[in-house]
Amino acid sequence: MNIANKTLWRMISGMKLKSEKIHIRYVAIITLGKVGNIKDYERLLNLVEEENLELLNATCYSIKEIIDRENSDENIKRMENIYLEKFETMEGLRSKIIMIEVSRSFSIQFREQMWVRLLSDSKNDLKYTIISVLKDIKDLKVLDEVLNSAETTDPLLRRIALETWYSGLVKYDVEDIIDYIADKLHFLIRATYELQTDGKLLKQSLSYSDKNLITPPKAYPDFMIRYMTELLGLWDYDPDAYRTLHSIMVPSYFTFENDEGKERPYVIL
Repeated sequence: MNIANKTLWRMISGMKLKSEKIHIRYVAIITLGKVGNIKDYERLLNLVEEENLELLNATCYSIKEIIDRENSDENIKRMENIYLEKFETMEGLRSKIIMIEVSRSFSIQFREQMWVRLLSDSKNDLKYTIISVLKDIKDLKVLDEVLNSAETTDPLLRRIALETWYSGLVKYDVEDIIDYIADKLHFLIRATYELQTDGKLLKQSLSYSDKNLITPPKAYPDFMIRYMTELLGLWDYDPDAYRTLHSIMVPSYFTFENDEGKERPYVIL
């Protein structure tokens, strides 16, 4: 499509956005995603608070298309600034969650800059979405912020926090992060269990851990100790790994503290 035709379609679609008919607005939004520029991107961001779910989905899709199509660093920076200004003016939880999801199209550096600062004082729904868009991170300081959100009885939030933290760890060679993991082995045990991983990172971490630096022991139910022992048994026998595991996983008759849940496939540490 040549420039003249694109300009015409953009102009027509911009006018159709004001239509009272949903299907006409829907087509206009999709068209702007196909041929739109930064001005249309800003126009679409203003529709993120749209109540109609079909129009909202189309809006998010079209915003993503415009961002993904842009290859100018200068224009990407402008888009990020426009995005930031728009987010700062939003109040509704749903609109904020949608905007956070849209940010997946931006660089991980921008996402870190935007969202890590909001983790400590956000509601769980917002935290969940923030952590889910940070899955590409490997900065250990940022991973620590994510891990703090795993200290919760909310199973969905805890799982996404552990998943994002774990996915960051596996980007490293275990030798490079063993000092970081040494006092977080209980979190690694929990992540291994809840995410049903292959246990390789856990075994390597247990094997490399300096016995003077590892985390203090905690009480675990028998079924978790058996699970971890059997999981490590799938790999070549490593006495150091077994020794460290049994020094920090202490068997006990386990109660779930003040949690009233009866059947919980996880441990509250």
